Amino acid sequence: MPDRTPSPRAGKILDRIKDAYILLDDAWRIIEVNRALIELSGRTRESLLGVSHWDAFPASRSNKAWGEYHVVRDTGQESHFTEHYMGEGYDHYLEVDAYPTEDGGVAVFFRDVSARVRSDLARQQSEQRYELAARVTSNAIWQWDLSSDAIEWGEGLSTVFGYPHRGMEHTGAEWQQLIHPEDRSRVMQHLELALNGTEVAERWEDTYRYRRADGSWAQVVDRAYIRRNEEGCAVAMLGAMEDVTPRALLEEQLRHAQKMEAVGQLAGGIAHDFNNLLTIISGTLELVRADLSPQHPSAADLAEIAAASDRARTLVRQLLTFSRKQIVHPQAVHVGELVQGTQKLLRRVIGEEIAVDLHVQDDGAVVHADPGQLEQVIMNLVVNARDACLTTRYGRPGTGGSISIDVTIVRQDESTDPWATLLPGQYVQLVVSDTGHGMDRETQARVFEPFFTTKPQGEGTGLGLATVFGIVQQANGAVHIASAPGQGTTVTIRFPLMHTDGQQQHAGEVAPTALCAGGTVLLVEDEAAVRSLLRRLLERSGYRVLQARHGADALLLWKRHREQIRAVVTDVRMPEMGGRELMAHIHADLPRVPVVYVSGYADTLAGSLGENERLVEKPFTSDSVLHALSELLTATAHR
Repeated sequence: MPDRTPSPRAGKILDRIKDAYILLDDAWRIIEVNRALIELSGRTRESLLGVSHWDAFPASRSNKAWGEYHVVRDTGQESHFTEHYMGEGYDHYLEVDAYPTEDGGVAVFFRDVSARVRSDLARQQSEQRYELAARVTSNAIWQWDLSSDAIEWGEGLSTVFGYPHRGMEHTGAEWQQLIHPEDRSRVMQHLELALNGTEVAERWEDTYRYRRADGSWAQVVDRAYIRRNEEGCAVAMLGAMEDVTPRALLEEQLRHAQKMEAVGQLAGGIAHDFNNLLTIISGTLELVRADLSPQHPSAADLAEIAAASDRARTLVRQLLTFSRKQIVHPQAVHVGELVQGTQKLLRRVIGEEIAVDLHVQDDGAVVHADPGQLEQVIMNLVVNARDACLTTRYGRPGTGGSISIDVTIVRQDESTDPWATLLPGQYVQLVVSDTGHGMDRETQARVFEPFFTTKPQGEGTGLGLATVFGIVQQANGAVHIASAPGQGTTVTIRFPLMHTDGQQQHAGEVAPTALCAGGTVLLVEDEAAVRSLLRRLLERSGYRVLQARHGADALLLWKRHREQIRAVVTDVRMPEMGGRELMAHIHADLPRVPVVYVSGYADTLAGSLGENERLVEKPFTSDSVLHALSELLTATAHR
């Protein structure tokens, strides 16, 4: 029997997906399962492998799975269904996708939708109870005789909107006057279309603002059935007007909260970058002022710059307090393998109406990035491409189309538009193209703006491409969009190619200074300008400096020069290895080595510092860094 066991890399990918997965051979024996299946079933991998699926899950014999799996195996056709699985110790509603394998087996993905199904059932029951109660109290029931223009209202007009019982008979004209002026024309146009349009309508529904008896405005949903005579002419309407003001307020609050969360994340990223810039400005300013006398002609101007720098420092701290910070874990990622590993998920996201072509032309397409973020980039681009294929530029349903995803390695010999921000060299290029409705130049100019969207209200946050742009920039890449109305859209992304030795091609080299016994400090900072500033500051104060870009480089320097290094000054969040992980390695070797953490994310270290550790917040002053370092060295010498 052929070996159908997935490769270790494929097994890791399967274990990362949220759907449960099981692979059966042609005799229904279980060949492989993923972590999600183990968690869903409550069984161990060892107890499942090699066992008949029907013995492992006997309840499956009596439900839809028995017949569907046999159809898949015997006919080679895919099957997609929802089933209620019940057995000893489990009770799940599952969406099932079953696919034939090349050697006569069946591969099955399970998605647990129990919460959604039970929620839908509960909601349906709740809505039925609500509708019954609404007929009596919550809704304003009304009947409109279109021939006489008289509207007869139920008690709800009084209980819900405050009008007295004697005022419950209105004409259509009087009802119109109670609609908000900004909504009135739209509502009447929709009503006229429902009553006398070219297509006969049986129902009418609209949302608008309606004036209460006290003069305030209620957000209402008005629904009605249209009664017609034998000739098809509308003669009466029976409806119910529901006050949804509280729900509308909650929805608005939710949208606001989502936008604020997104703004917080954006603010955190901006603040972090600005923190480094501000650190360079204020630190260099201190060095300059130290070399000038108070009587120097530029002293007053430098004092103004220093004051502005202090105000900017306060603003950055406010932004960091407001924002949520997310730690990323960059590593070597094979882009082609990552795209291929998401094929089935992408297929389910895209749907059957759209053709998908995937081309990976180079297996060496490795980049240094967070794999979860790269998956987010791919999913955002594919979802946008899908939506563009399924709708026209005017929002009407489209006829489908195709999406292509290409991964190649390209060489860039000179920096020209649209890649002016990139250095010459080799890059991994990811291209997502679609045959959708495309975009005009005005739209393309704004697609990366946070909260800008061309989708209808409530269907898009406007953060998809803004997120893509941020992730690509964080990975030292660049993105370009080419599109035109009716000609589809092509999104091209380039990431620096990562060499097999684990380094990006544009990374600089660590250049430690000469050693000085008793006065050497290991400086670790990924931002080159900040690292240069700290080096100058420390050297001017009598220290000799070994400098590294990140924790991994710093650890190599520590192993070579551990006898001379008296202290460490390090950033906290860096690629390759952060400051806390670095110090864990160093302290495992030599527990009492002093360390000064220099970071813009003070909250990540709050309350967790030991006696040989100090924290200096960015943007720092020279005194704060030197004082913290001196204090630690003095305390260490006394001990």
